[in-house]
Amino acid sequence: MVNTYSLSDIFLPLLSKRNQKYIDDLVEIRIAIEQQTVKKTIQYITEEQIEELKQNISEAEKNINQIEYFSEHDYFFHLKIAEISNNSFYKNFLEAIQEQIKLFINKSISHVAQREKALQWHKDILQSIIDRNIEKAQALVYLHLLDCKDKYEYVSNSNND
Repeated sequence: MVNTYSLSDIFLPLLSKRNQKYIDDLVEIRIAIEQQTVKKTIQYITEEQIEELKQNISEAEKNINQIEYFSEHDYFFHLKIAEISNNSFYKNFLEAIQEQIKLFINKSISHVAQREKALQWHKDILQSIIDRNIEKAQALVYLHLLDCKDKYEYVSNSNND
């Protein structure tokens, strides 16, 4: 089992300083892992798991104006895909850096329009999983995480003004 506290102790101070290299590195490793995760998920996903992801998206959509609730659903979407992949490291990795991911998510979806866009990314990713389209799913994960990074940087820069 990964010791979440020790990893958080390492990662959180960097995030709090808005270290650009740290953000770049975090997004880069998430892209690498989550692209592989969706590939494996497509191999293993069941109809029941598809319904669970659809329900997650539906609940997020119903509560789009409640950032904390939406944020939990956003994180769960990524975590569930990692779980479905049948690679325990993917899920453990996301759980180990969950505090950093949640901070990143909260900042990147601080406005309703950003939450709407994140929700659309999730719908599109799920549809590509349902369609068993590995290349499209991986491309969407890549674009989704880059979009989140751009929104994170925009909000961070706006708060510095």
